[in-house]
Formats: sequence, structure tokens, C-alpha cells
Amino acid sequence: MSVVTLFPRNIIQNKLFKGVKSELENLGCKVNLIRLDLDENEKDTFFIEKNFDKFFYKIKLSQEIKRLELEYKDVDFNRLIQSEREFSYYPHYFSDQPVSRDTKYRYMVCLFKVFESYVQDIQPDYIFSEMVTGLVDGVLYEVSKKCNVKYIGIRPSKIGRGVVFCDNLYDRPIGFNFKVEGYRENSIPTSILSNAKNHIKELRLKLERPHYMEVSQNKHKIFTLKKIKTMLNRYFLDRPKYSKYSLYQHPFLNPIRENLIKYKNKSKYIFHDRQVEELIENEDSYFLYPAHFEPEASISVRAFYNSDQLCFVKMISKILPLGATLIVKEHRGNDGFRLPIFYNEISHFPNVMIASPEFDTYKLLKKSTAILVLTGRMGWEGIVNHVPVIAFGDTFWSGSKYALRSDNIYELKSLIYKLYKGDCLLNIDEKDIVAIAAAYIDLSWRGNFVHGSKDFLTINNYHNIALAIDRITSSLTQVEGISS
Repeated sequence: MSVVTLFPRNIIQNKLFKGVKSELENLGCKVNLIRLDLDENEKDTFFIEKNFDKFFYKIKLSQEIKRLELEYKDVDFNRLIQSEREFSYYPHYFSDQPVSRDTKYRYMVCLFKVFESYVQDIQPDYIFSEMVTGLVDGVLYEVSKKCNVKYIGIRPSKIGRGVVFCDNLYDRPIGFNFKVEGYRENSIPTSILSNAKNHIKELRLKLERPHYMEVSQNKHKIFTLKKIKTMLNRYFLDRPKYSKYSLYQHPFLNPIRENLIKYKNKSKYIFHDRQVEELIENEDSYFLYPAHFEPEASISVRAFYNSDQLCFVKMISKILPLGATLIVKEHRGNDGFRLPIFYNEISHFPNVMIASPEFDTYKLLKKSTAILVLTGRMGWEGIVNHVPVIAFGDTFWSGSKYALRSDNIYELKSLIYKLYKGDCLLNIDEKDIVAIAAAYIDLSWRGNFVHGSKDFLTINNYHNIALAIDRITSSLTQVEGISS
């Protein structure tokens, strides 16, 4: 029997993974939970910050940092700390005081010590959580890897409905590359082939709205009955408890502040939809950058070195050929969240325009010279539509031979110039595209991991995710010979 650990990353995931735990136990699995908040009524649960009392102010910081450097030589500690939105994003966003360097480093060191102790004591075979989003799960991922424990991230499928399970920091399902190669060389099962071709056909006729945007695509409303109910529950009925070392700086105040700031921000946004329409009608050359939702692990973790999107746009603006334009397509989910300085600064660049969230994405994609993508699904949509794509992060499609890359700014400038002049033509093999889509679909499972969606917290969803976990652990145990 495999020992499974589940790690919910937030309040709503606490309910999901509690339900999944119950379903897994019914299937005969031994299951433990790891949580950040404190709930003394939860059995078989390891409370992370509760264990900080042993270490937080007693550790010799410089000594521990040297130990981590020696024992975890391949770990990017800067990414671990700087990708943590509670330390690096929200304090700046809300104009709060910065979290001190000492606190950040002590918190990270404590996480390593606590997780090392947990893995040694519990000896889990598998740890399941959301794909790595920041510091806490990032440290657990690294400790797991060092101790030969399989850390598996769950995320919504990027092709159709369902969920995928990834044993890497990126959203490549377990066995994805092997499956793609197999489908390139051999026949694809009829039902999988049919689904893959239908998906590709739909993307060529009109870009479908990904199902994982079911909630984030909604227009922002400062207060709704659902929001009021959630706030009241969080404050009075289902109020989580946190330790004095809590990662969350203002867990109850921030949702209210966020709503008010969104309302204020929206009045200051600057879009150039009319100019963009004219540019397309005149058939002028332009490059497309689909902006990401912020804060989001898809850029803070999976495109860490390019995660400052304003800085990224400035860089591209500086190397565009004379006569070319960069169109920044705003994400539908950023309705009021992004700070106005992003739009204000870009409005001063002579070769950059911003298209609003409502602008026709399909029209932008089809007419573009190339798409510059960090990790978003539009990179895959570009490949399917035979539009050149330059990748700046890692995701399921970025390993494709059709995703262009450059090693430095000079190579990037040369590549952009070649694309602008039409000297960088791609010979795309349709069989390769079908193989990628088929492999991803084949490795997708029933389930819903879209926070806030109507099916997320249902018994049926708990059962589907538990069943997938049970089957994945069984198959991996057989392959890798993990003893029961």
C-alpha cells in the first residue's frame, strides 16, 4: 500500500483535499494531509507553521544557508523566495511595508527543516498538491526530490476539460514526451485521434475559451451576494486559524482591499483598440504578446526570469525593427487587478499598443507576424494555426520543435528581424501537431481543478480526483518498484 500525502494550498483547497482524502481512504490508501492553517480537529494532518516554534528564532541563519547551498546545489533559491506572492507581490501591490530579508530567509530555512523532518518521519511515497505556485510548495518539491519522493502537481487541462498530473515544475503531464514520441511513430487509438483532430479543428475555426477560465473570465464586480457570503463565512463561521509565523500577511483584510483597488484601477486603464483595428486592416506587421494574469505561477515559477511583464514588454520594444509593432493583448482575467502603471508606461512606447480583454483574440493571432509567449496556451494556439511562436518559459508545448527560442538578447533581436522580413519559415508537420494534442488528451483525467467553479467542491469531483490518484500511484508503483 502506497503512503500518500495531500497538500492543499489555500482555504478552498482544504475542503477539496479533505474530500479527496476520504475517497482515497475508501479505496484502501493511507493518506496524510499537510496544511498551512491550524485546525486542531483534523486528524492525520501535519501543520507546517505549528512546527516553526522549534526553529524560527533559534536557527543560526548564515550557517543554515550554507548548509542548504551544499545539500541543494541545483535549487534556485531566488525563485523560491521571489515567486512567493505573499512576500514579493502583495506587499508591493497593497503599498504595505516590505517583508524583511531576515523573515523571508528564516521562513524558507524553517520550511526546509520542517519538511525534511516530515518526509523522514512519515516516509510518504507520493505527495499530491497544486502545481508549484511559490515558496512553501516549492521547498516541499525540492525536499521531495532530494528524498526520492514523487511530488505530483495537479492542474486543469489546457486541452479540453479534466485535469492533468505533472511530476515536474511545468504543466507537462507524467509521461508526456514519451507518449508524444509514441504517437509520432505509431498509430493513435481511434477515440483519442478523433478528439485531437476535433480540438485542432476548433482552434483553426475560432479560438475556444479554455474551460479553466470559467471563473477568471467573469467581469469584476466590487461586491456580489456570493462575495459577501464568502467573506461572512471566512470571518465568522469558517474562520481559519494561523500561527504567529503565518505566511499570509493580511489574510482577512486583503480580499476587501483587492476589491476596492480593482474598482479604482479600472477607471485608469488605457487601451488602443481603434489603433489596433487600423493596424490590422492596413496589414501592417505586428508581433503579439498575450499578457498573463497576475500574480500567477505560470510566470512567477514557469517563466521566472521573464516574470516582470512590464520589463519584458520594454525589452521587446527596444529590439523591434523599425516599422514593426508589438501588440499586448490584455488577459480577460485581469479585469481591474493589474496596476495602472503597466498601461501608463506602455502608452509612452511608440511601437507598442495594448488591446483590451474584449478584443478578438483570434483575429489578432491569425494576422500576427509571430507570437511572443511566456507559458500561455496561446503559444499552442499559434502552433496549431501555423503562426511562428517564440517561447520564453516552459510548458507542455514549449518543448515542441515548432516553438522558437533564443539564448540571448542578440539572438532574439536577430530572430525577430528574420520573422519580420519573412526569412524564418516553419515547415510544420501536421502529424506532429496531432501527436502532441493526442498525447495531452490521453494523459488527461476526469476531474475539476478550477477554483470557484460549480463542480469543484462536489462528492463526484472528490471521487474522480481520488480515483485518478489511486490509478496513477498504482501504475507508478509497478513501474518504479516502490514497495508496498
